[in-house]
Amino acid sequence: MGCMEGNWGRISICPMTETPMKLAITKIPAHFIWIMGLLEAITVPLVVAMPAWTGTALKNPLHGIVVGFAGVLFLFYIVNRLLGLLRMTLLDDPVIGVSIFSSAVWSGLILALIFSIQYGLKYRIPFEYPLKEVIIGFCCAGGAVFLFGLIYRIVAARLPFLSINIKTTTGGFQVKTFSLWRLAFWSGIYESIALPIILIWTFYPRHQTAVAIFTGLAGGIAGGAFIWLITMVFRKPAFIILDKVTADIPAAPKQ
Repeated sequence: MGCMEGNWGRISICPMTETPMKLAITKIPAHFIWIMGLLEAITVPLVVAMPAWTGTALKNPLHGIVVGFAGVLFLFYIVNRLLGLLRMTLLDDPVIGVSIFSSAVWSGLILALIFSIQYGLKYRIPFEYPLKEVIIGFCCAGGAVFLFGLIYRIVAARLPFLSINIKTTTGGFQVKTFSLWRLAFWSGIYESIALPIILIWTFYPRHQTAVAIFTGLAGGIAGGAFIWLITMVFRKPAFIILDKVTADIPAAPKQ
C-alpha cells in the first residue's frame, strides 16, 4: 500500500508493514492553534489557584499531575464532542474518538516533569524576563517531552490500557511510539514562545487567576501558531508509529 493523505493537514500514512504502520506528519492542522489556546486557558488559572487551595508552593510537581490530568480530561472531552465538525481523518476514515483517560494521565506526567525541571533551572539562568523564560520554556518542555517519550515507550508496551488510542469508523489505532527528538524540539519551541506570554499574569498582583485565563489563552495561541507556521514552511516530517487494535474508545456524538 502506498502513502495516503488525510485531511488533518498534510498527513501521510506510510506503513512499514501491515502493522505497525508509520504515520508521517508533514503539516500540523490549523485546529492545533485554538486547541493549545484552550488548553492553556484551562490549565494556567488552575496552576495559579492551586497554592491558595493547597497551601503549597506555586508549580509544585503534584500540582502538575492534578492540573495536567484535569486540563486534558476536559479538553479532550470537548475535542471528542467536536470531531464530527472538525472532519479529521486517518487512512481516509473519519476519526471519531481519542482516548481521554490515558491522554490525561500522560499530560499529568508531562506537566509534573515541566514543573520539576523549571524548579531546577529558575535559579541557574542569569537573565531577566523575558529571555530567562524563553530559555526555561525551551529546556523544560523539550526535556519533559523527551523523558515522557522514553517512559511512554516502555509503559505502553507493557500496559496497553495506558496507551493513547485513536478510533476511526473502521477500527482503532494504538500509538506505539513517535519521533522523540523532533517532538521534544517542537515542544521546546512552543513553550519558549508561550511561557513569556503566559507569565504576564505575574505582573498583576490582583485578580491573578482571572488574568491567567487570558494570558494562558494568548500564550497557547501564540505558541501554537508559531509551531503551525514552522511545519507549513519547513515540512520536515515527524513520525508516529501506530498499531491497529480493537480500541474501546467512545465515539464522538454526531453533530
